[in-house]
Amino acid sequence: MTDPRSFFVDLFNEDDLRYLGGFDCGDQIMNDFYKTEEFFQEMQLGLNATYALFFKGELAVLCSICADRINLAQDEKEENAFPRGAVPAIKIARIGREIRFKENRLGKLMIDYIILKILKDYHKSIGVRMITLDAYPNRVSFYEDLGFKVNKNQGRNNPNVSMRLDIFDYNPE
Repeated sequence: MTDPRSFFVDLFNEDDLRYLGGFDCGDQIMNDFYKTEEFFQEMQLGLNATYALFFKGELAVLCSICADRINLAQDEKEENAFPRGAVPAIKIARIGREIRFKENRLGKLMIDYIILKILKDYHKSIGVRMITLDAYPNRVSFYEDLGFKVNKNQGRNNPNVSMRLDIFDYNPE
């Protein structure tokens, strides 16, 4: 278990750009993205909000969230008695954990933080029901263990797996 006094989470800002040079989440595409101007530019343009988790003074996890919606399959709509086939959501657009901190479960910690932030800060004020993400196929079981489900209505040609978490069903452990 990670000592809660050894980490903190805050919105990523321009001063934090200095931490990106050595950041390696083990995924070259993500690493390259985090080290481009486009990464910070997206935040400045209001396209996402990125949170940084620092562990013992080092950048350990980056997580970007943005507005989304999920198109439900007909049976999902009926099962939940939703009046329409699209439900408002917040998307975990990108998440990258520094590979040196793999054993500390900081990726899970960041996702828990984001879920609780959505429940606390957004859910009651803007109307959001789901948290969505597109998982690499080899990470689906990780997200399922956190309560995410594979979307029946994938909707687009994507090599990743569209997943969702109904925040009404969220039960932090």
